[in-house]
Formats: sequence, structure tokens, C-alpha cells
Amino acid sequence: MHNTHVYGESAVEFAVGQRVAVHPITPQFMQGDRYGEVVLVGRTRVSVKLDRSGRTLRFSPQNLAHMARD
Repeated sequence: MHNTHVYGESAVEFAVGQRVAVHPITPQFMQGDRYGEVVLVGRTRVSVKLDRSGRTLRFSPQNLAHMARD
């Protein structure tokens, strides 16, 4: 997989199980948590289980990039 750098505009663009990348402006990116999997989609936020730390955090869709399949 590779990052397409296409960031979301709305939470409905994301689906549970989808791979995402975190925007470089977030503290999680700076701490090495750059990729994860969507576990919950709300009306305005997306919950993502991050790969490196295993934490589940909520993000604004603008701070998540869609991942393209190889």
C-alpha cells in the first residue's frame, strides 16, 4: 500500500476496515503513529486503531488520508 495523499472531507467517505494515513500536522504522526485502520465512523469523526501504538483515537476526516491498494 502507499499513501495517495487524498484527505477526507466528510466522515461518510470512510468505511470500517479501511486503511488510512494520519496527516503530518497531527501529534500522532510526529510520534510515529502514521497508519491505522478505521474501527468506527461517526457523523463528524472517524475512530482509527493506530498500528504502532495500538491506541484507538478519533480524528477529523480532514486529518486522514485514504490509502490506495497495490
